[in-house]
Amino acid sequence: MLNRLHFLISKILKKSFVFRIPKKSSVLLYGQPSKILQEIINKRYISKQILDRNEINIFIFILTLLNGKIFFRNYAENFIKFVNPKIVITILDNDIDFYYFKKYHRNKYFIAIQNGYRYKITDPFFNNLILEKKKKTSLEADYYLTFNRYYGEYIKKFIKCKIVLNGSYRNNFVKISKKIKFKNKLLFISQYYPKLKNIPEDEHSIFYSPEKKILPILETYCLKNKLDLIIMLKSNKKNLERYNNEISYYNSFLTKKFKILSGSNPYNLVDKFENIFTIDSTLGYEALARKKKVFFFHDRIVKIHNKHLKYSFGWPKFKRKSNFSININEKNINRYLKSNLILSYKKWLKINNKHINDLMVFNYKNKNLSKLIQSCLKKDTGNNFAKKL
Repeated sequence: MLNRLHFLISKILKKSFVFRIPKKSSVLLYGQPSKILQEIINKRYISKQILDRNEINIFIFILTLLNGKIFFRNYAENFIKFVNPKIVITILDNDIDFYYFKKYHRNKYFIAIQNGYRYKITDPFFNNLILEKKKKTSLEADYYLTFNRYYGEYIKKFIKCKIVLNGSYRNNFVKISKKIKFKNKLLFISQYYPKLKNIPEDEHSIFYSPEKKILPILETYCLKNKLDLIIMLKSNKKNLERYNNEISYYNSFLTKKFKILSGSNPYNLVDKFENIFTIDSTLGYEALARKKKVFFFHDRIVKIHNKHLKYSFGWPKFKRKSNFSININEKNINRYLKSNLILSYKKWLKINNKHINDLMVFNYKNKNLSKLIQSCLKKDTGNNFAKKL
């Protein structure tokens, strides 16, 4: 008992605390703040306090404590009851707790928005879904906005919900620019992140091994064909330590003849390039929807429980290789580049168009989401809670 109490206290002390009593609101954000959602929905209708497991509202916590249960789900239940929103919405769509609450709040709308391209082998969310299905747990939401219909079909096996195709809500928020500035430059999207203390060195090294295999081949190809290799960094100068760490990483195995690019809006940056390369980044899939020629070198391997598992391109749709993704070796890559880089976007699209919407749709200004929010709120109030499209 004392050990459990100590564990709970240590977890609580790691949280931030809010002492204001939450106000009744029409829309409650679950999980984390989102500037984009606040642009889509009139701010005055959104609760200023977020239902976040890393933040404790003291008033709600005391209510939960008086009920004798201080688990997160009980805390969240009390939060939802007190704020009494019409809509509870989250961009943390892989937080399985979110899907427990609908059955207790039939008069509220629960909306989940896919936040990133997901892979079954690395996200615990999918293992949790399988376990809960075996236990016959009821998981529900009213709407789940997804990148593509295949992910939606997979989710519906575990969560009772209506699927709405929306693509990436971040990507949708930025208008596509058709002005290509750099036709003779190849853009590589970096996914590098420094090793965390709790990650073993070998796991980190294995995860980023495709970069060390592929980039030297791309660099050599560029030098031979008088093209510039541009690496678009994941970090920027706002975090100078990470920024320098990322540059040092690429300098450690390239000849330093590549150029770097970074900025606060990655979508505006990718729009300037005709040919884009990535291993398996969400931004790569988003760039496809932005009408870019994107080439995936899907060779990512992760080490989990001493097993080496490989990512699957376009999961859960693609089971085999496609023109987007190729086997990794120098001869194959050179042949692939030679035949694809010379293609105009129109010709390349003719070859690949039938698959693009299977990977990512584009819904400018998130019109599907905006209309959905307006519809849910008008059913009860008749007011215009969402901003005009």
